[in-house]
Order: sequence, then C-alpha cells, then structure tokens
Amino acid sequence: MGDISSDNWRLRISNLKKVLDKIVDWYTDVLNQNISTWISLPDINVIGKECNSEQLGRLLQLVVGIAVQCDKKTEYIGVIMGLADEIQLVVMQAVQEIMTVGRDRETSISMTFPDSLNTDQIQILKDQLRKALDELSIANEARELADQRLFEMEKALNMLKEEKEALMQENDKLVQKLSDETNTERGCERADPSDASLKDRHYNKLQLRIEALQEDLYKMESHKEEYMAKNEILENDLMELRLKNEDLQRKAKEARALKDELDILRHVSERVDKYEQMIEVYKNRLEEMSDLKRQVKTLEERNSRLVKTNVKLEEELKRSSTLKSQIDMYKKQVQDLHTEVAEQNLRADKIDFDFKRLQDKCTILKQEKDKLLQENDRLKSELEETRARSDSESILQDAIVKDPKCLINEINNQQMESVEDIREKVIKLEHANQMLRDKLKDSDDEKVVLLQTNLGDAKERITELEAENRNLNRSMLELKSQLQDLTASGTNFPANNQGQELPEEMPRDLETALRRISELQLSVRKKDHEMSELESKYKKAVTKARQVVQNLEPLSLQSPTSRLSSVVNSNGGPMSAPVPNLYFGESNNSLYLSDDVNELKTNLRLKERQIFDLEKDLYSCKALKNMEEKLMTVAFHNLAANVQRRAVSQRISNSRSSSNASLSAAECSSFLNKQRKAQTRRLNLAAVSPSELYE
Repeated sequence: MGDISSDNWRLRISNLKKVLDKIVDWYTDVLNQNISTWISLPDINVIGKECNSEQLGRLLQLVVGIAVQCDKKTEYIGVIMGLADEIQLVVMQAVQEIMTVGRDRETSISMTFPDSLNTDQIQILKDQLRKALDELSIANEARELADQRLFEMEKALNMLKEEKEALMQENDKLVQKLSDETNTERGCERADPSDASLKDRHYNKLQLRIEALQEDLYKMESHKEEYMAKNEILENDLMELRLKNEDLQRKAKEARALKDELDILRHVSERVDKYEQMIEVYKNRLEEMSDLKRQVKTLEERNSRLVKTNVKLEEELKRSSTLKSQIDMYKKQVQDLHTEVAEQNLRADKIDFDFKRLQDKCTILKQEKDKLLQENDRLKSELEETRARSDSESILQDAIVKDPKCLINEINNQQMESVEDIREKVIKLEHANQMLRDKLKDSDDEKVVLLQTNLGDAKERITELEAENRNLNRSMLELKSQLQDLTASGTNFPANNQGQELPEEMPRDLETALRRISELQLSVRKKDHEMSELESKYKKAVTKARQVVQNLEPLSLQSPTSRLSSVVNSNGGPMSAPVPNLYFGESNNSLYLSDDVNELKTNLRLKERQIFDLEKDLYSCKALKNMEEKLMTVAFHNLAANVQRRAVSQRISNSRSSSNASLSAAECSSFLNKQRKAQTRRLNLAAVSPSELYE
C-alpha cells in the first residue's frame, strides 16, 4: 500500500477520519449518544478515494445534526431557512432521520463492495450483517424496555420501603403507648379498682387495632416477597439481556472487522488490477525493446557519421570565423550607408520645390525655344531652297555651254569622293553608337541594381518609420489628453517654483533632443549641398544629350538632292541637262542614321522616365522628412508636457499635506476637475482625426 503515491488520497482519508472522530466524540460527550451503535458511520476510504456521493451525504448529515443541536443552533437554523425550498426539504429530512433514533436503520446502512470480489461471499456477508444488526436493534429495544420496568420496580420498592418504615415507626409508637397504658392501668387498679370495666374495653380496642396492624404487616411482607421474587426474575432477565448485548456487540465488532477486511480486500484488488495493467505495459515495453535496440544501433552508426561531419563543419567554421568579422564590418558599413542615404533623402526634399519651379520654367523655355527653332529651320530651308535653285540653274547653264563632258566627269569624281567620306563618317558613327549603347547598357544595369537595392532599403525604412509614427501618434494622443487634463485642472504655478521642482532628468532629455536636432540640421544641409551638385550634373547631362540629338537630326533629315546641290555649288559650273541619280548606298545610310537617332530618343525617354521615378521617390522622401520633423516637434512638446505634469504632481502632493479642511476642498475640486477632464477629453478625441495628426 505504500507504493501508491500518485494521489494524495491518504492525506484526505486521514483528515476525514479526524473529522469523523471529532463528530463521534461530540455526540458521546454532549448528547450522551453512541451513534456508532444505532447508525452506520460513513466510509471514509470510499470518500477519500472515489468521492462517493452517498457516503459523503452521510458525513454531511452528521455535520447538519451537530449544527442543529449545538449552542449556535439558532444561527444555523436561520441560515438553513434562508436556503432554497428544495434544499430546505432535503436538510430537514436529514435532520429528522438523525433525530428519530432507530428509524430506517436499514436504509441508512448501505455498503459498497468492489466488483472484483465474489458475489456469493458479498451476499453472505451482507446477510450476516443484516441479521446482526436486526438482533442488535431487538436487543436494544428489549434492553430499553427492561430498563424502564426496572426503573418502575425500583420506584415501587422504594415506596414500599418508605411505607414499611412509616408503619414500623407507628408500630413502635403504638407499642410504647400500649406499654404506657398498661402501666397506667396497673396504677389505676391499685388506686381505684372500680374502673376495671372501662380499662378492659379500652384494652380490647387496642388489641383489635394491633391485630389489624399485624395483618397489614403480614400483607406488606407478602407483597415484599412477591416484589423481591419479581426483582430477582427481572435481574436474571437483565443479566441475560446484558449477555445478549455483549454477544451482539461482539458480532458488531466482527462485522466492523469484516467491513475493514472488505475495504482492505477492495484496495488490494484495485492494486492487483493496477499491477496487472503495469505488467501488461512492461510486457509491451519488453517487446518494443528489441526494436529499440535495433534503432539504437542505427542511431549509433548515424551518430558516428554525424560526429565526422561535425568535425568537418567545425573545421569549416574555424575557416569561416575569419570571414565573420569582415561580414560584421560590412554590415555596419551598410547600416551607416543606409542612415546616410536616409539623411540625404531628407535633405533632398528641400530641393524638391525649387526643382519643380525651375522645371516648370525650363518647360516653358523649351516650348518657346522649340517654336523659335522650328521657325528658324523653316526659314533656313526656304532660304537654302531658293539659293540652291538659283545657283543650280546658273551653274548648269554655264557648264552645258562650256563643256558638258568635263562637267559629268567632275560630278562623278565629286560623287565618289563624297560617297567615301560619307562611308567613313557612317563607320565612325556606327562605332560611336556601339560604344554609347554599351555604356548605356552598363549604366542601365548598374542603375537598375542600385535602384532595386535602394527601393528595398527605402521600403524597410518606410515600414520602420510607419511603426515609429504609430507609436509616436499614440504617445502624442496620450500626452495631449494629459496636457488637456492639466490645463483643465486650472492649476497655475509660478515659473520659479516650476524651475525648482523640475526633475533631474529634464535637462538631460533636453540636451539629447537639442543635439539630435542639430545633427539632423547638419545632415539636411549636407543633403541640400549634394542635391544641388547632383542637379547641376543632371542639367549638364541633359544639355549634352540635347546637343547630340540636335547634331544627329540634320544628318538624318538631309536629302540627297541637297547634297548634290552643295557639290555642284562647290564646283561652280553651269548645267542644263538632268542629273542622274548615282548614289547607290545613300538611302540605306540615311535609314541607318534614322534608326540610331530613334534608339537614342528611346534611351532618352527611358532616362526621363527613370528621372520621373526618382522625382517620385524624392517626393516620398520629402513627405517622410516632413513627418519626421513633425514627430520631433511632437516629441519635444510631449517631453515638456511630461515635465510639467511631474511638477504639477509634486505640487499637488506638497499641497495635500497642509490641513484637513484644505484636503476636503481639494478632494471636491479634484472630483469636479475629473468630470471636466472626462468631458474635454471626449471632445478633443472626437475632434482630432488621423489626417490632422499627420498634417
């Protein structure tokens, strides 16, 4: 039984046994009732282990009986009357069962036996216990009747003894009187013999009275003998009843011992069941041990392999430990660069407005310039056409007049020379175009990678700033409400007292905030300077690109007739006959140049789109910068509000210790102020929106 330590049922059983012993002692000491003889006590083992409701009900029934019969019974009865009707009925029935001794004893005794024992043995034990309890109840009833009869007989015997003593006293008195009368009669006879007849009469009367008294005495003695015989019979019956009572008590003790044995056997059977289950579990475990041994072998082999790999990994780790320091340095540098980029973005926001304004002016100037260039080109083309017509007509006429064959040879030579020059120029332009393409591709790839990395970093930074913004907004709302509470309280303090009552942490916080503000201002100035440099470089690059485009567009747009006219004008000979088209590769070259120009235009458009995206990023960075500045101002105001609140709280704590009258007034004012604060806080929170906070 000592092996079972899974539950604390033993402690419960010991405590319940103590409670039951105290209940039995109270019944025996206070009420002079041995409840163990006329009621079956609750089974503590069943209550402690299984929490049986029937046995627990018996124990509670005994407790209710004590509550109803103790000194404080009025209080407990009042508590019972305050319960529900159903509960009152149940409690009253339990009290009546205890108060009416000897009623329903068979129903009050109910034993529970474990299922593991034999049913025949259980039935035999139950029958024996019922018979013993029936005999015990009959013997108790007979004993009570015999006690009553014995008490009555003792009463009657005492009465008879008193009557006998009274009669004996009267007899003694009468004998004394008789002796006195005889003495007087003798004296009278001596003195006066004439009164003999009177004395004889008196003597006869006395003698008759004595005889009557003797008869009564005989009757009393006969009654006494009868009562003595009855008393002996009753004493014999009492002895028999006592012997029967002792036998019944012995049987009750045997029944209790059998009950204890049944409890022990039940407990043993439970343990046997548990041990059988444990044996089955251990058998299953033994069967599983073989599989586990195999698994252990495989795991050992695997462990050896892992040890080898672990050794290799440790060697690699030693090798990689040298790289960790470099990686940490790179990480720190990357973080520093991220912070620098954020600062530069914040500085770049200031340039955004000026850049937009200049960009608008630039667009207006571009439009005017384009209009002027178009008009200039149109006028130039008209002038060149008119000049070419006049010159060509004069030259051709002179050449035809002088020597048409020389003119044709010269024209062919000039055409060949011009074709070779054009081919050389085209080859140079192709080479330059290829170089520009390679450079643009490399720069585009690098810029794309940089933009992707910058975009990822910017997104992370934006998420961090949004989280910080939310936290700061929450703190700002709290501090606003606190400030409003403080302002609503109407407590005005002089500046000197506030300065004296400021905590020591306030100067430190102010110094750190001012340092942070100065650092941010320096970083913003640096960013502004860098953005101005970048803007100048950007403008130079744009102007160069426009010049390149303007230089390439006339080559692509120039027609072969204009080139021929320029060649003829350079020779200066007249010609009236039509000139044949001898430029075989001119159309292909012009198409090739136009393709290059289109590619450059597309590249410029892509660059402009990238610039537009960068401008968008600048706008977002500017918004973040404004947000950070606003948050810094809000944090500074919150810090000032915290300091003011601490000063106010210190002032209030000092003022509270003044006097009781001032305390009552302060409490009244504080209650009113709290009501006002609640109203103002609701109004302010309803009025403030998230958009206003961000703005």
